Formats: sequence, C-alpha cells, structure tokens
Amino acid sequence: MYDPTETAMVNPHLDWNTPEATNTNDFIELMRDGVAGYDTAADAVEHEDLGAKLRAFGNTRRSTVQQAVRAAVTDGMEAPEEDGSGAGALHRTWMGLKGALAGDESVIKTAINAEEYAESEIERLLDAGLTPSVVPVAQSALEQVRTCLDELRTWVTN
Repeated sequence: MYDPTETAMVNPHLDWNTPEATNTNDFIELMRDGVAGYDTAADAVEHEDLGAKLRAFGNTRRSTVQQAVRAAVTDGMEAPEEDGSGAGALHRTWMGLKGALAGDESVIKTAINAEEYAESEIERLLDAGLTPSVVPVAQSALEQVRTCLDELRTWVTN
C-alpha cells in the first residue's frame, strides 16, 4: 500500500499518468456522484426533515470534493473535470423514479445502497493508492460515508 509519508515534498514534474492519479480522479468522481445523488434524493422525498438531512449530507460531500480537488492540485495534478460518472447519472435517474413511485423509504434504501458502494470503493481506492495529499481526504470521506450510512439506516422502518 502507498505510504504518503514517504514523500516529503511534492514534485511538480512527476508523470501523473499513474495508477495513483487515476485513482485520485476516480475518488473525486465518486464524491461528485454522491453530491448529485444526495441532491436528487433530497428532491425526491416528501418529508422535510429527511430532505434537510439529505441536503446536509450532500453539502458535506460537496466540501469533500473541494478538499480533494485542492489536494490533487497540491500534488501537481490538473483540476479534474466537473462531471460525475455516467453510472452515477443513471443511478440518480433511477432514484428519482423510485421516489416518485415508491416513496421516501425506497429513496433511503437506494441511498444506503449507494453509500455502501461508496464505502467499498473508497476502501478499494485507499488500498490501491491515491496521490499523497488526497489520502487523508479519502480517509475522512470514508468516515463520513460510514456516519451517513448509520444515520440513513435509522430512517428505514424494517
């Protein structure tokens, strides 16, 4: 596993066509998908308290994106594009449809599935290696995802 403490100073002349750079871009894309997913979920639910909680989760994720982009730039990468993934867009469309047809609990269950996926992806990306300054951002994001999962599960009745 990559140890970020091995690099005392960032070298702006490094070749960023590396697995760590690719993983960093994937991490940022995953976090952007989360922002959009929570925004979609908040719009799809009927209960105001739940919508406010989902928006708060989205805002936390938005902050993570900003931190990750700044960290990636610190590591010498160009700021990644502003889009999330195509898979994330498809998931949000499905979530909106489920919300319209099945109600709040279905949206929550879909959000739980998305957060479980995010948790496993962040763990995978941390194990595979990220650029040095992004590692602590990803570690913090992993804890945030776990907190979101715990809170989302309290909204499910069964």
